[in-house]
Amino acid sequence: MRIRIRPSVPEDAEAIADVQVRSFQAGLIGIHSAEALAALDPAPRVPLWRERSAFVAEDEEGVAGLVQVGPSDEEGVGEIYRFFVAPERWGAGVGQALMGHAREQLRSAGSDQALLWVHAGNRRARRFYEAGGWRHDGAAKDQEALGHLVRLLCYRICLR
Repeated sequence: MRIRIRPSVPEDAEAIADVQVRSFQAGLIGIHSAEALAALDPAPRVPLWRERSAFVAEDEEGVAGLVQVGPSDEEGVGEIYRFFVAPERWGAGVGQALMGHAREQLRSAGSDQALLWVHAGNRRARRFYEAGGWRHDGAAKDQEALGHLVRLLCYRICLR
């Protein structure tokens, strides 16, 4: 499967919102209730993705994933704000391609390190990040999601 990474365009908004919701639903089973996950609707996210910039991974089936990067609040540290891969593409190299692209974008922007926040209970995502060299730095925070608080862990990696 050939994967192409490119900047998103407004016409990608529906596909991006769909990948985001389906990835969230599949990845957070057991963290959020089945009812709350089933009620997620990509439609309200479409206008947001028409305005936001991200990088999308495309294969012969269309948009397979996305990553959104930028500076963090810390000097010299970049951040991965959003990272989603369509569940049917998990394990097919889409995530690795997106992550490599994200790291290169942050490095090119002058970041020496990068961070991201991941749900503590999302074991699959944490294994993916750890296999790529990311490590939990000890920081954690609680965030409201789907009507209750969830614990997020901060992962970091050196980019130089």
